[in-house]
Order: sequence, then structure tokens, then C-alpha cells
Amino acid sequence: MTADPASLIYSVRQKRDEINHLTARLPVLKRPVFRPSNLLMPTFEPAELGFLRTVAYFYALYFEAGRTALEPVLAASNAYGYDPASPLRRHPRDVRSLRTMLQHNVDPLAAKNDEVSAICSDWFKRECGSILPGNPDQWLLSLIALLTHGVEFCTFMCNVVRSVEADEACDEILRGWARQISRSLEPHEFDELISIVANDMGRTELDPVALRKRHYHRWSEHIRLLREDTDVLSEARKLVEYVLLTEVSRRLPIDGRDIMNSMAVGPGILVGKLRQFARISFEAAPCDREELLVRIAGEVEKVGSAQI
Repeated sequence: MTADPASLIYSVRQKRDEINHLTARLPVLKRPVFRPSNLLMPTFEPAELGFLRTVAYFYALYFEAGRTALEPVLAASNAYGYDPASPLRRHPRDVRSLRTMLQHNVDPLAAKNDEVSAICSDWFKRECGSILPGNPDQWLLSLIALLTHGVEFCTFMCNVVRSVEADEACDEILRGWARQISRSLEPHEFDELISIVANDMGRTELDPVALRKRHYHRWSEHIRLLREDTDVLSEARKLVEYVLLTEVSRRLPIDGRDIMNSMAVGPGILVGKLRQFARISFEAAPCDREELLVRIAGEVEKVGSAQI
């Protein structure tokens, strides 16, 4: 009898809650390892849509809500007889690869993307008989397999936490977990920091959430490698500032229409020259729209439009 997707996702949520109840009551740690989140229950019909939504659900569970829990739990499991090479432990990696393949443009010529494609093709072939599902039955097989692996992995995580609880070195292990969790910033914390830094640097036009989504994984990996006595917020600010200075180009607060309306001129070479002047002036001293238009008017008055 085929397992029911709804009952499988319910089992995943049960195990997640059990892990959180345990870790929130353990000495030293005293906090749930899965952070609060607004994870919506995926719908499962049709099966193809259900699969896409379930991949997104598991990605958010492991790499957002439970990002700081994965590594310490996997590391601790080695001491309790769990096989480091077990296919069970590949589940989060499979979820990340599936999300990359299904939700992003994958360049088959790039080595990293070639690896992602291979992981996904092998996974689908193993679970539904084809390297890419092509009918509702294959999508349903893939959906059931993904949910089943999720139940197994969350059960595994729960068993590891219970093994840690029973370990004589429980407090020492949990202190290590607590240190690792403290060396991380939540997505919303990065959003707030980006807003502050962008405002300080006169980059209020930037979307903090979009910028964070683009760099979050790389920033988090950097912070995770810092020494325990490092000021995490200070280091995070440096990371954000570096990206704003080197990777995010500054957009002019005006366009050609603003110049034409402000200077009362029609389309033509003059507009292009004034826009070029605006770019040079703005890069030398960033300002808002009104100030930049004043500078352009001053330049026209100084040299005359015929000489620009």
C-alpha cells in the first residue's frame, strides 16, 4: 500500500517538534534547534506540484529553520555508531541539489552544476525509474520517496539528540552546540544589518532581503569559521560593506526622462551628455535625485548647453 503524503509530512513535523521539545529542555543549550519559521504545509496534488513544494519545504526546514542544527547533529552521530557513509545522511544534500535544479537555471557546462545535475539524475533514477519524471505516477513515486527520506532523517536527528541526552559528556557536547549556534546570524538579523549598512552608505535604494538571499550562504559559512572570541556582528558588517563596495553597482537616482523634464529639453545628444555628466558627478559624490538635478542645472548654466 502506497504511503500517504499527508501522513508522512505529519510525521516529519512530529519529529521536528519532538527535537525542539528535547533541546529546549536540555541543560546548557536550553533552546530549540529548529528556529521559529512560517513553514506552510505543502499541498500534494498534482504530484509534480507537490514534489516542488515539498523540496522547498525541506530546504527551508534544514537550511533556514534548522541550519545551525544540521552540522552538530551529524558530527555527534559518529560517536553513537551511525554510519558516516549511510545514504540517510545524504538527504539534506539531495534536497539542496533538487532545489537548485528545479528552481534555478543550471548551466550544464559549469562543474558545480554538472555535479548537481548528476546528483538529481541519480536520485530520480533510483526513486522513480527515470532520470527525470515524465508522468504523474513517476512524480508520485518521487514525492513519496522524498517524504519518506525526510521522515527517516528527522527520526535519525531525534535519535542522535536522545543519545546526546543520555551521554555522560552531555553538557560538554551541548556547550559545543551552543558555541556553534552563537556564531551564526538569522536571515532577519542579516536583513536588519543590511538596512543599517545601506543607510550608512547612502544606498537606501537596495532591497535588503534580495541582497541577503544572494549572499547568505557564503556569509554564514565565513562566520561559522571564525574564532569563538570574534565579534560576529562586527564581522558580518564587514562582509555586507565589502559586497556593497565591490559587487553592487550604484544606480543613478535619475534617468533620461528626469533630465528632459527638469531641463525642458527634448530627446537628443544633449540628454546623453548630461546623463554622462550626472554619472561622473554622482560617482564622485553620491547624492539624492533632487541634488543631482541641481548639479546638472548648474553645469548647464556654467558652460551653456551648446558646449556640453
